[in-house]
Amino acid sequence: MNFDNFLMTDLKILYYFLYLPIRCCFKVILGSAFVLGLILSIVYSLTLESLLNQKILTANYSDIESIIEWKPTDNTKIYDAHGELISEQFNEYHVYTPYEKIPPKMIEAIMAIEDRKFWSHPGIDFYGILRAAMALINRGGGKYTQGASTITQQVVKNLLLTKDKTIERKLREIVLSLYLETVVSKEKIMEIYCNQMFLGFGSYGISAAAKRYFDKDLKELGVHEMALIAGLFQLPGKYNPHKNPEAARARQQDVLFAMKDAGYLNQQTYLSYRDKKLKYQEYSSQTKLAAPYFVDYIVEKATEILSEKEIPLKDSGLKIYTTLDLELQKMAEGTIEQSQDLYKFMGHHLIQDNQELNEENEEGHLVEASLLVLDRKTGAIVSMVGGRDYEDSQFNRTSQSLRAPGSLFKPVTYSLALKRGKNWNDLYFIAPITIGNYRPRTEDAKLFTETTLLEAFYRSINSPAVSLGNELGMNGILRHAHKLGIKTELKDEAATLLGSSEVTMFDMARVYGSFANKGRTFSPYSIARIEDPTGRVLFEQDPKRKNQRALDIKTSELIVEGMKQVLRRGTGYKISHLSGIAAGKTGTSNRSRDNWFAGFTNDLVVISWMGNDNQNSFSGAVSASNTAAPLWGRFVSKTVKKLKTSYLGKPRYLRSAKINKKYGHIDPAGMKMYFHPNRLPRKKESDLMRVNNGEKIRITLNDF
Repeated sequence: MNFDNFLMTDLKILYYFLYLPIRCCFKVILGSAFVLGLILSIVYSLTLESLLNQKILTANYSDIESIIEWKPTDNTKIYDAHGELISEQFNEYHVYTPYEKIPPKMIEAIMAIEDRKFWSHPGIDFYGILRAAMALINRGGGKYTQGASTITQQVVKNLLLTKDKTIERKLREIVLSLYLETVVSKEKIMEIYCNQMFLGFGSYGISAAAKRYFDKDLKELGVHEMALIAGLFQLPGKYNPHKNPEAARARQQDVLFAMKDAGYLNQQTYLSYRDKKLKYQEYSSQTKLAAPYFVDYIVEKATEILSEKEIPLKDSGLKIYTTLDLELQKMAEGTIEQSQDLYKFMGHHLIQDNQELNEENEEGHLVEASLLVLDRKTGAIVSMVGGRDYEDSQFNRTSQSLRAPGSLFKPVTYSLALKRGKNWNDLYFIAPITIGNYRPRTEDAKLFTETTLLEAFYRSINSPAVSLGNELGMNGILRHAHKLGIKTELKDEAATLLGSSEVTMFDMARVYGSFANKGRTFSPYSIARIEDPTGRVLFEQDPKRKNQRALDIKTSELIVEGMKQVLRRGTGYKISHLSGIAAGKTGTSNRSRDNWFAGFTNDLVVISWMGNDNQNSFSGAVSASNTAAPLWGRFVSKTVKKLKTSYLGKPRYLRSAKINKKYGHIDPAGMKMYFHPNRLPRKKESDLMRVNNGEKIRITLNDF
């Protein structure tokens, strides 16, 4: 026998049967001594009397009541009209998952790396404390590490105690953990742990982390992805895969190895998951997933509703069901985005008479645009685009901006005049207008001649509107405007007749919605229902609410017929392809600062606006006819196809007659006009026509 081999064999025997046991015993003794020393140091530094006085060694129900009464925190979710999630509102990103819906492998991954004896220990793990002490002595050993704190201790520490690293706090943690396990089930403790702990990336709980890191529901995760999340509990900042991908990967590998070591994975499945790649999603705030201007508006309105009930909006697990139609919203956003030709045209004619441009517009857009879309029958807001780029400017021009409506206001005056006995064939004089320093243009009208009210309306000629205002009186017109739906205070001055008083897009939506609904008031709304986490309804829009009558049916039909002519032969000529399907009115304010189109189909009420945020002017080449009207038409054309919109019907309560366009008398070759049944024209020849033919007679003309 070779002596050297014999010696080596003896040495191996001595190593395995003598040295290793002695080494292990030494470690246990040394570790025990460490723990004993720790306890003795506590006793030495703190007297029993002081511990009892500070109630550190006692526990009762009130001490852990916040855990016993724990209720899951969840994000408030906002949905569109068809149940599509459009936003989540939170201070801390939570996605609550009850214990029974947590995948078993997720729990195994957590236990393998955090607390293997969770189901058997009384709240603290004495062996774990000893193991941690030994790890301090032998730092180099082990493929993975487990802390001394149990899951129960971590729940107590995070939900009840401060983060001070003092002996008193640690003792209090141990006492409360032992007591907690006597009154709360293991399953409940695990549920709290899985839902409440911060896991980085703004997420609290495993389901929130699944969404944030992988954009998946918890049940969709693979074991390799669960291992990544389980590894975050210890140090979420250190193991955040977006900040420290290598450390995160190493930690995930430790978790998988721990699962194998604990018997949760066999060798084959361990190797399979170990080699799988992890694909992370880019960071997203998750606050606004779609329709950001609308979401901001909803948050504002919902907060008003919930404040009366003293319920916070965020982190309350509420479900807010809105009126938004996501498909129509995308159409509206697409229309705004794809109208670069209009912005370029307006930008070319911009007059920067207000040189103090704000930073948003210097970095963003000199020309802005917005769209507000509502269901014609109900007033439900189905689409809202408050500007060209939300990231650039969060200012919502549909609800927050006050702008001059220009001729968009004229239907208010005309409808009151028609209600009080005026007819579309009444003749008015065209003349230039000066109101103080305000000199509105007269479009392309021929000065010092006459026109019918209908032609003045669809061609948006200014002087007849002012003449009507003089006849009707400003007080009556202002009362009528508020009755139709304008809530903003209007100036009591003649310039208001031509739309100089600033209003919101909602003001004009209410007015045009009233016309579209045969004179009944139109009340926009955005929230259909709010539910609490249990499904209890906290708020619901009354589906049977009745709107008040603001205008009689016959007059509303008369004004709608006038709006049809705007598209057919008036200032809405750029969208004449929609005549018959739509009706509306252009509005251009002084110096083209504001350009509007407001109108409706059988399905929708739509308001468009274009201009500059700083009230800068545009040259005379710019008007609503070639800016806001085309924008409106592009969107409405898309909706007509989607909704299969039918043609606007004929008026039910009016009578028609063929009228001479120039002189307003009955003329078989003239244009078709509608009248109140009791006010049908009878003259077959107008006095004005006879004057123009050289016959001297005395006439009275509605003059300016």
